[in-house]
Amino acid sequence: MALVIAQPKAQVAAAGILRSLDTTLKAQHVPAIHGMFVHTLSISSGSYAATGAATTAAAG
Repeated sequence: MALVIAQPKAQVAAAGILRSLDTTLKAQHVPAIHGMFVHTLSISSGSYAATGAATTAAAG
């Protein structure tokens, strides 16, 4: 899988999407999926933002 280095604005947007999704998952009490997004959020800074966005798209 090729790693795409996202631009800073894209990184912020991806992290925001993940935070929003994580909040929704917590509200719906889906702990296993919530845990996956907590892990994704922890690596979503820097060049890993694209990975977080791909994870969000795959889960959606």
